[in-house]
Amino acid sequence: MMTAFEFIHAELKRLHGMLDKAIGDLTPAQLHAVPANHPKANTLAWIFWHYARTEDNVVRFVLQNRRPTVWAEGGYAEKLRCFGTTRKRCGPAPRTSSRRRTRRRSTSSSP
Repeated sequence: MMTAFEFIHAELKRLHGMLDKAIGDLTPAQLHAVPANHPKANTLAWIFWHYARTEDNVVRFVLQNRRPTVWAEGGYAEKLRCFGTTRKRCGPAPRTSSRRRTRRRSTSSSP
């Protein structure tokens, strides 16, 4: 009989294999296409990123007794320049946000 750990490991391995087969032939353009150019639609790339992040949370945080996620341990938010939780906030930080912070600091430090 399998332990819970062995079962989860086997199922994740099986699901990864199925996912690899399903998306292996997609081009970057297909992965990043916005369905019907809808402003609220998610790309396939975003959906797979979200899947991986969810798995990271479940495996590391839930099953491994609140162990920090690979995302957090590896500093991937900084590496990928993700400054929020939505796909629209990944990429270069908006210039205005750093200017606002600078202005606030200089204003708050004035007598």
